Amino acid sequence: MGGATDTLSGRDSIADYFRRGLQRFPNLRFDPISVSEGPRTTVIEYMRHNVGNAETTVELLETDDDGLIVHSRVYHRSGLGNDS
Repeated sequence: MGGATDTLSGRDSIADYFRRGLQRFPNLRFDPISVSEGPRTTVIEYMRHNVGNAETTVELLETDDDGLIVHSRVYHRSGLGNDS
């Protein structure tokens, strides 16, 4: 929703980031597929829907000892056809 180099710090700034993104893309919605956890990592797979488009997305979140996200990688797979 933002850019490849966005850095966010704090709950309020993260919430504001998503609010702005949803204002820009009001038809955007996410349907969870799976969540996996390991030592200091969480992997979330979901279907990202926008107008006429569906895209499988996987996020890899790396956390510190306190469970706070220190790094995130996002992988997209597009071209899955029309959103129905």
